[in-house]
Amino acid sequence: MVEIGTFGIYLTLVFVAWLVGLVASCPAWLLALGVVAGVVAVVASAQVYLLPARPSWRHWSTVGTFLGCGLSLGLSTALLATSLTPDGLSGAREVDVAEALVLLGIVVTAASLWRRVAYLRRASPDTQAAWQAVSTSYAGLWWARLIVGIALAAAAAVLSFTAEAWLWLAWPCLLAGELIDRRLFFASVVPLSFRAELRDVPSTRGS
Repeated sequence: MVEIGTFGIYLTLVFVAWLVGLVASCPAWLLALGVVAGVVAVVASAQVYLLPARPSWRHWSTVGTFLGCGLSLGLSTALLATSLTPDGLSGAREVDVAEALVLLGIVVTAASLWRRVAYLRRASPDTQAAWQAVSTSYAGLWWARLIVGIALAAAAAVLSFTAEAWLWLAWPCLLAGELIDRRLFFASVVPLSFRAELRDVPSTRGS
């Protein structure tokens, strides 16, 4: 319910900002309020995955990657959509702030992934098995996540401060990185959850 409510508030603010933008310049405070509401909604969504039965997810890095995605991919999408309007990216100060938040989102994602790996490698046998699966069976995807979704996206985000056209490179890199991350996120837990559920089922031998 909290997740639904927070996303409802966020979508309402986005709709109001869009209506205001049709007749006048949208005030900065309304845009800032929308960003805050979006962050709260993303954090609430991430909380859904912090389950005791899923040890590889039950770590603050799960919230961190969700939040990093919301800032980087979410705001870069908004910037590109705005650039296609008749006025384009006219507000220089607001654009600079948004681009800085995109870069901040990438940094938050990178730091969260770094701490997730450290957690998986040492927390428990289940989390160690999760990291073993990611680093072997999904090694190619893992490196693609780091190279495309972090390194290349960060370089393009930095260059966007000098030429906003670089956002058109940053956005597909961020999208590809997040799609890969979702694949790795679920791949790291599904086999473990099945084994855990089988261990919890009472033995029927001899019945």
